[in-house]
Amino acid sequence: MTSGNWAWDVPTNVTALVVQSGASRNIWYCPANPGQNVDGLWNWPTNSESYGSPDRVTGYACTFSGTASVDVTNQNPNMLGTGITTLGTVPVSTRVLLADVTLSLPGQNNPALVNSYKWIHIPGGYSAPGWLGHQTSHLNNHNFPIGGNLHMLDGHVEWHKFSMMLPRTDNTGSPEFWW
Repeated sequence: MTSGNWAWDVPTNVTALVVQSGASRNIWYCPANPGQNVDGLWNWPTNSESYGSPDRVTGYACTFSGTASVDVTNQNPNMLGTGITTLGTVPVSTRVLLADVTLSLPGQNNPALVNSYKWIHIPGGYSAPGWLGHQTSHLNNHNFPIGGNLHMLDGHVEWHKFSMMLPRTDNTGSPEFWW
């Protein structure tokens, strides 16, 4: 995971391995956010020479070691939950592997100000006719996050209310990803 710019950028060889194992590409996207599952994002970037190695823009923030923009304390150096030096060893049942996309604009990372933040129409490098930008997966009718599913290292999935989420990215110019 040494390429990409955002927490949902996954190298094509990683997604290809999952698809070759029998899963469809749909497994990389939350059904609550079907607008993210489009060919232009799945085949991103179209010009790999401009962006480095080609990535897939998926529908989940990843916590693999080296994932772009994810704070090191939120990355998993291995699938066993061991070797996490900044936090000590943490049980795999409490370590997030993938998180539903909850994102705000770059720099919008203060939990006390969430009511003033933008959770839809987040700009990025992708554009297509009718494209309005990226958005958080689980929103109420006022376009405010209600929560998201977290896939843990031990394989189980938990729903977390938005009120329990924190920004988990490093504020380097990419959107803030929350879980």
